[in-house]
Amino acid sequence: MVSSSPIFESDKNSKSFSTEVVDDIIYIKDEISEEFSKITNSISGAFEKALKKDDDVCMTPECATTSSRILDNLDTEVDPCDDFYQFTCGNFIKKSVIPDDEVDVSQFSTIKDKNLNILRGILEGEYKGINNSTIEQQNSDKKIFLQLKNYYNSCMDEKNINSKGKKPLVDFLNQLEIYKNRESYKNPDGLATLNAKLLIYDVSFLFISYVSNNINDPDNKVIGITTPDIGLQVKEYYENEEIVSKYKGAIKEILTNILNDEEDGGNFFTRLFRRLFGGGNKRDFDKLSNSIVEFEKKLANIFTPPDKKNDFTLYKVTTIKTLNEKYPYLNWLLYFETLFDAYNMKDIINENTKIAEYGSYLEDLSNIIKETDVEILSTYAEWNIIFTYISSISEEFKKPITDLNALLYGINTKAPRSETCINRIQTFMGMAISRYYINEVFNEESREAAQETVKNIKEALEKRISEIKWLDESTRKSALEKLNTVVDKIGYPDLIMKPEMLEKEYERLEIVSDDFFTNMVQVNKNMVRNNLKETNKSRDKTKWDSLPVTIDAFYNAVDNSITFPAGILEPPLFNLTDPSYINYGGIGSIIGHELTHAFDNTGKEFDLNGKYFNWWTNSTEAEFDKLSQCFIDQYGNYTIEDNKGNKININGQLTLGENLADNGGLDRAYEAYQIYLKKNKDKGKNQSLPGLTKYTNDQLFFISFGQIWCSKRRPEIAAQLALTDPHSPPQYRVNGSLRNNKYFAKAFKCKTNSPMNPEKKCSVW
Repeated sequence: MVSSSPIFESDKNSKSFSTEVVDDIIYIKDEISEEFSKITNSISGAFEKALKKDDDVCMTPECATTSSRILDNLDTEVDPCDDFYQFTCGNFIKKSVIPDDEVDVSQFSTIKDKNLNILRGILEGEYKGINNSTIEQQNSDKKIFLQLKNYYNSCMDEKNINSKGKKPLVDFLNQLEIYKNRESYKNPDGLATLNAKLLIYDVSFLFISYVSNNINDPDNKVIGITTPDIGLQVKEYYENEEIVSKYKGAIKEILTNILNDEEDGGNFFTRLFRRLFGGGNKRDFDKLSNSIVEFEKKLANIFTPPDKKNDFTLYKVTTIKTLNEKYPYLNWLLYFETLFDAYNMKDIINENTKIAEYGSYLEDLSNIIKETDVEILSTYAEWNIIFTYISSISEEFKKPITDLNALLYGINTKAPRSETCINRIQTFMGMAISRYYINEVFNEESREAAQETVKNIKEALEKRISEIKWLDESTRKSALEKLNTVVDKIGYPDLIMKPEMLEKEYERLEIVSDDFFTNMVQVNKNMVRNNLKETNKSRDKTKWDSLPVTIDAFYNAVDNSITFPAGILEPPLFNLTDPSYINYGGIGSIIGHELTHAFDNTGKEFDLNGKYFNWWTNSTEAEFDKLSQCFIDQYGNYTIEDNKGNKININGQLTLGENLADNGGLDRAYEAYQIYLKKNKDKGKNQSLPGLTKYTNDQLFFISFGQIWCSKRRPEIAAQLALTDPHSPPQYRVNGSLRNNKYFAKAFKCKTNSPMNPEKKCSVW
């Protein structure tokens, strides 16, 4: 948050000359009043001179706010050449308190909190209509708004949710008849039907199916199969006795509470029927909870390791017919027919339908299926349904999950209900809520300024590619062609401002205001439907995969596109009123980061059309690998501590792509800033900030970069991310990049081989 303290008090030496003159006037008036009139005349000339000098200092309220924020985060007792992250973020870390319901607090939290308030105001307010629209457009727009309101109101009505207890979930389980049909899972048809039945409601089980671009033929879509979600998420956690014990206990307690015969609803005859035809035998949930965890552990052991997930040599496109031949434990044609038939799309499926699989997961799954009895499979299927939907029932049944999260993430308090409901709306009706967000806050001038920044960074990257000595001419030419075809997506897609088109995204979605559980079932089905209907469609490069309200940025290798949603074009990352060096150090470095992804260890595997294709010569690729190894070694030596003080090394291979993007993106942002200065010699956006005149604009560029990553994390989440996240921890995103940056070393005059300026530097882009 921005400090309310006076911006000039943080550093007495940073006073402007005009402020010192005013202090002199007061002193003279008090101490030597008899000479006051004579001295005032001489001082007035100096005061005018000082004011003229201060023309180079931005004194607007917006600049004062930015200056206050920067000063509030700095730890000036630290030498920037020793530890730049601590210098830029030290005070942020000292003063910041992680909210009880969060895993961290960061500069992004400022944007998140602001956006939550905006979205809350929209959802709790009245429909405002749209200007210059037809009656049809108004009707479509109002219908979408009412769907959002109904979903939000049903989510916020905790009294109604709690009054229904577990009944909605129990009724849902009874409707699906998972346990009743357990004997059928011994054959391929039954297992196929079970998998399809769960995915219809967006429940992960043995695998997940989805439609995406075919990396071998990016103009066309293909159905993909990937690994499922599992409860502990991280393979290593299944070896942690404390975590496993807590997880088993949570599963046992929840299964007992939800599935016990005495409380499962229905009259005597209903219960008698269940005992006769399914569900009648009392299940041993203690034993089954152990079996479920062991089953998930087996699945985790055949997952593709995180640092191999971008190895596209493992990507294979086959057909349903071939799947049936290779993996006969499941009737794949029946699976896809059942899944698509739920949405009246069965006719597009046949045995020649193309399917993309990755790695050896489906092959390895065969042995696990063979050695698992139907009692475990059926209970695991029910557990996955419960785990997916338990957050939508009465609060009294959620405590085991809350306790597990406290161990995994260090969180002991649930988020405010409105935040939970808003986050769900962003997940399930994201484009709809984004339409009203854009209308409420987004400035088209921000879009234009971001576009200009992208243009300058592309120019800087073009120059860099043209000058790199290790690139041969053939690869250089292809790289420049790829850069020049990158598609820019900034702010929001035009679709969301066209109500009649946006309405089609939710045309089959029925939302009511008094039944949250049913609404959750419906929005999940709608998400699956919208994905599956992309089957056999051609690629649309204008379509957005991310939401305009998202506080993030993206590079899509298959589309060869960069996306900067409206949500990220906000302070402290970007502000129209900030000096250019602040914006280029902030959003500029993020834009540079995403553009560099087009040429990192993953992006380089795709050509300008997004096709998985090797356009590198052998010698140049070998040089790339050699230079990349420097980054793998550098970041692999960095460590973080878990909640018990154990050190965990960062995976240099897993984080390579993001580290290359961080390093290259920062270089390009600085060079683009220099390009901006040459194009804008009036320096209208290059004034100094009040209270920060002791720093040069170049230094403030790097301070701005450092501060966008100011963060404080719980050790529990830091440990998990170290094992799974392709991004390095914030302190290494800053210090790791700057240790390799010659522009930084020059700006701060860091001595060679000082901690932040080692003689040996890593460089690719």
